[in-house]
Amino acid sequence: MKKLSILILSVFVFTLAFSTFSYAGRRTNDAFVEEFVGSVSAEQWKIVSGDWAVDSGNLTGKGKILTDIKIEDDRLINFSLKANDQKEFTVFGKFSSEDNYVAITFLKEGPASLELVKEGQEVLKKEVETSVDISKFHNYKLKFSKNTLSVKIDGEAVLGLSDTNLSDLSGGVGFASNGEITCDNISIATFTPPVLVLSVGQSPGAVMAKVLAQQAGVTVKHLDKRIQPEELTDIQFSVLMPVIGASGKGLGSAGISIEKEVKWASDIFAKARSLDKSIITLHIEGEARRGDLSNKLIKECVPGSDFVIVKASGNKDGLFKELTDSNNVPFLEIENAPKLPVTLKDLIVFDEESS
Repeated sequence: MKKLSILILSVFVFTLAFSTFSYAGRRTNDAFVEEFVGSVSAEQWKIVSGDWAVDSGNLTGKGKILTDIKIEDDRLINFSLKANDQKEFTVFGKFSSEDNYVAITFLKEGPASLELVKEGQEVLKKEVETSVDISKFHNYKLKFSKNTLSVKIDGEAVLGLSDTNLSDLSGGVGFASNGEITCDNISIATFTPPVLVLSVGQSPGAVMAKVLAQQAGVTVKHLDKRIQPEELTDIQFSVLMPVIGASGKGLGSAGISIEKEVKWASDIFAKARSLDKSIITLHIEGEARRGDLSNKLIKECVPGSDFVIVKASGNKDGLFKELTDSNNVPFLEIENAPKLPVTLKDLIVFDEESS
């Protein structure tokens, strides 16, 4: 079984101004995307108490609501939330029962409170200094990494904690409040570097992707030479990032037919899967890199991906949406390629301090 690489339950607060998920409640073994369109999905959410509803792309309600997504190690929980008529709200991480969870309660006034409960015992309680006005939307990021937890609000660090009990817990994510709260799109990201960037179609898009990923602070490997699937065994990477875009000139110069390129891509994907790697597929050169040749590569690669990121102009005919919908693959459109670094920062868990 391929290990969990990404579970998305987070908000791309600033990204979403320029990008859109294809639909809500999408989930595979490696991904969950929820942007709250339609109604609260009974398959993705458990309403423990109170009333919860979806309105205008937001989740609004009071009481308690949880997902069944299991948060273990290396998870970045991203969400945007405001408390409409209440002085506090609680966010849960690693919630498996009322006896095992991590919870942070944010107050309208005064410090937040962190609580860690294990086997029914409160093993840790800690104040978290913050002056955030919870009646307004803010971006909250909770990063779990083995026995550590860090919290950022609007990009500012408010907590850094290390406790061995953290690594003993695993469970879902959720919210609770006695009054009404409103959540924007939410996600949990767990792709981890290094990332191996490969060109599929011999276009220059892979070089662009490498530079943009480096701007995001992601450790990137990009090979100038074309590798064979078996060579992946000797390369240290966690995420394969194929960049699709067929170049007739590039293929011709390399003496490669489109049929051979499709077969090579298929074998690369299969080998990556056998090595338990995640796959984030990109198409970032837009409409200019669409056509019969690229379409063959797209149809081969998209169904086997864990996540797909596409420049909006490259999806005018809806092919990416069609393929991701039918194969249950999380899908994100970005306005243009320079938006990629912001997107990757929300998808990939890495030590920002080292970037």
